[in-house]
Amino acid sequence: MRITAVEFSGHSKDGFLTYVSIELDNVFVVKNMKIVQRKHDGAYLLVMPTRFKPDGTYTDIAHPLTSQFRRQIEERVFEEFKRKATQGKEQPQADAPRPEKTATT
Repeated sequence: MRITAVEFSGHSKDGFLTYVSIELDNVFVVKNMKIVQRKHDGAYLLVMPTRFKPDGTYTDIAHPLTSQFRRQIEERVFEEFKRKATQGKEQPQADAPRPEKTATT
């Protein structure tokens, strides 16, 4: 499965950096993933989408079934996030006219 597009949106606040959406093989999208930054070492974490349940707990909406695919997603998302940050732009923001979309060539 190929990650064919990565989009960022949202405002950085208290360790939260941005929301992420990815397209898989141009036919399936996963939205509402988050990039957060750990306070103690500054490392990025990719948080999969979850839903709040009435009992006060959270449940996964979507997540990779293998650690290999999780690494593939994380590598691509962090690569795109860092690339955008080093292009002279700050972290991708939601107040841009449209979230940027990066297609795989």
